[in-house]
Amino acid sequence: MRRDPAHAASRALVERGGDFLMRLLGEGRRPDWAWFEAVLGYDNPRLSQALIEAGIAMEQEHWIGAGLETLQWICAQQVSARGQFRPIGSESFHKAHSYLPFDQQPLEAQAAVEAARTAWRATGGAFWRKHAMIAWRWFFGGNDRGSCSPTSPRAAAATA
Repeated sequence: MRRDPAHAASRALVERGGDFLMRLLGEGRRPDWAWFEAVLGYDNPRLSQALIEAGIAMEQEHWIGAGLETLQWICAQQVSARGQFRPIGSESFHKAHSYLPFDQQPLEAQAAVEAARTAWRATGGAFWRKHAMIAWRWFFGGNDRGSCSPTSPRAAAATA
């Protein structure tokens, strides 16, 4: 749609997706839970990112706003009291309205980086750049254990 915003099939697909995400959010949201579902799973920030992208493509400000609101909420859930990225762990899956830090997955950090980039493109807000950097640092020791991801350049250099 960036190349051809008038492409009918693409527009219909994005519109259905945006409507679907907004319905999910309407059903899942509670006063203390600004999320699409009652549980958290893998790749959480992608839902907010998709809603922001759909809102941009379809020029739906309320979709962009809802995407930014939910992304800010999940960002707050995924930053520890010490200010480092703490992805939702897989121990939380299927447990309604809870989140635990155990079994953190690298794809969650990458999703946070990319979703923050989308939010930054939509708003230019400094918060999104800062959050992307916090999540990015997770791979290089900015995490609960203070250790590098086994695939990070620093870890690769240490084993070479």
